[in-house]
Amino acid sequence: PIQITLAASEPVAAIRYTVNGTLPTMRSTPYAGPFLLREPCELRARSFKDGFADGSGASALFAPPPDPLRLDLAGCKPGDLSPMGKTHEEEGKEATIRVAADETTPAFLRFLDRPGQKYDFNPHLSIPFKMKAGRLVGRITVRVDKDTHLYYQWRRHNIPPLQPGPTFYIRPGGKLCLTNGRELMRVPLGQWVTFEVTGTLGVAPAAPFTLRVHLPGEEKPREFRDLPAPGAGFRAMDSLFIVAQGVAKAQFDVKDIELVPAD
Repeated sequence: PIQITLAASEPVAAIRYTVNGTLPTMRSTPYAGPFLLREPCELRARSFKDGFADGSGASALFAPPPDPLRLDLAGCKPGDLSPMGKTHEEEGKEATIRVAADETTPAFLRFLDRPGQKYDFNPHLSIPFKMKAGRLVGRITVRVDKDTHLYYQWRRHNIPPLQPGPTFYIRPGGKLCLTNGRELMRVPLGQWVTFEVTGTLGVAPAAPFTLRVHLPGEEKPREFRDLPAPGAGFRAMDSLFIVAQGVAKAQFDVKDIELVPAD
């Protein structure tokens, strides 16, 4: 339990509050003094006084962070679907996402992109992950070929309108880019490269994010700070998307997908 105290800048204003995330009205619970919260909730409070307007009031989220998410391919066989998330493919197009293995890596996800699909964003993998507030670190290790065109994106997907959060692209030739087309660097082809995204959820406007790129043979990561999220209204996420967006024959491999709440 945690004790909550509410105060308004107008001392004689009446305060009303809700614990379900909805905007308080004159019919909501009146505040009479400090009280205990015993369960996780989104608390919203608003003051009321003749002649004064309190548009949106104040809000705070009292909830533990979600459990970390990590891709586990143990027990999977080559040809299996990803055990995590939902695989989206077009029937008969040979554009697939399947567990694979080679002489250096016992298990990873292989994305095969092919021309002639109805949608450029297939195949893609969507992974549910809900988080409303706090700092989040996402990691993914990728191996690309010269024709790879992919993007990685945190997203609020299930509540319209869609709001994209921290996003990076790898375009043909290994070009690491942002949504606006800004090129950050070139990614080596045919080698495992780890990308680390750090962002903050639950703030307005959408917070910038940091991208670190861990290259093979380099002790320190390449770091890019204050990168803009493409969705100005992005606050909370409910999904991670890994998308093969090319229109040519291409292949890329993915392993070590993680989303870990920090602090």
